[in-house]
Amino acid sequence: MRLFTLFLLAGLAVGTLQAQDTKRWGLNLQVGGATISHNDDECWETGNDEGNTFDLSADYYLNRHWALNGGIYAEQQGLFTRFSNSIGLLPHWTGGVHAGAKWYPLAPRFVVQPYLGGLLYVNAFNLPRQRGSKMTMDTNDHAGADKVDYDIQHSAFSLSPQIGVEVRLISSLSLTLAYDYRWDPYGHANGTVLVANQQGQTFTQLNNNSRGVFSIGLKIDFPTRNINISKRGYNNLMLFLFNWLRQ
Repeated sequence: MRLFTLFLLAGLAVGTLQAQDTKRWGLNLQVGGATISHNDDECWETGNDEGNTFDLSADYYLNRHWALNGGIYAEQQGLFTRFSNSIGLLPHWTGGVHAGAKWYPLAPRFVVQPYLGGLLYVNAFNLPRQRGSKMTMDTNDHAGADKVDYDIQHSAFSLSPQIGVEVRLISSLSLTLAYDYRWDPYGHANGTVLVANQQGQTFTQLNNNSRGVFSIGLKIDFPTRNINISKRGYNNLMLFLFNWLRQ
């Protein structure tokens, strides 16, 4: 949250500069949470695993309704999230670059800007298959030591339709909300956990690594617009934000 506030301060600072009213490109920082799909028949006891996503991207506006999008991303996916107070007993990472396009149906003058998009995510990390066993600590349902046998294969790419909205907060700064479903054509994260505190009971997780992702972020469009705010109001706002950051 404090990172978003720093982004807000940067937006306010650059927003006071003289600039054209027509935006040409934008910079967007987003974080999100993922719900990973699994085999319902095999995983009804363990439920969905979860993940965290991080994204820094840029939009280049072709015209009033279309924009090209590209950037870098990272994802932390969990295995056996139910048995952990964090992301899971066995977190695993993927990340790389993405590219796509967005379509904005409304004219730029509207404060609320919904959009439809499509993205291609290219995984540049953790491509080799990972298999083995690991001792972990169950910190949720059955406190104690667990043994996890795992088989993880990240896909080289993911395809993703996306729906989102941008809400202009002040000047050229917008709040962004997005939902996308990232489909992996052949990725998986499978595992079996042996729970020592349950008389050796085992649980199975079969994830296909496709996932729904909800993201929230902040976006600055360039060239920036003037902020219509009095000098006194601007100074009071800056003082409030800096005092909050110091707490």
